[in-house]
Amino acid sequence: METAGYVQRTTETDDGRQRPVRLTRRGAELLTTVEQIYARLEREWADVIGVQRLERLRLDLFDVVSSFGGGELPPIRPTADRAQ
Repeated sequence: METAGYVQRTTETDDGRQRPVRLTRRGAELLTTVEQIYARLEREWADVIGVQRLERLRLDLFDVVSSFGGGELPPIRPTADRAQ
C-alpha cells in the first residue's frame, strides 16, 4: 500500500519501535470511492430483498464479526482526519 501511494510511514513518535502509518490523499480518495460503491451495492440489495431484510442482514453480520472481538468491531480503517 505504501508503494502504491495509499499510505505513508511517518516518524511522529518518540518511541523508535513504533512505525506510524498515515493515509495519503490518494488513500483517502480510494476510501471515499469504496464507500460510495458499498452504498450503491446496499441500495441495489435493498431493491432486491427490501430495506428491513437488509437491515437485519447488517445486524446479523455485526453480531458475527463482533463476536470475535468481545462484542466490539475491530478497527478496520484509519480515521479520515489522518489523511494528508
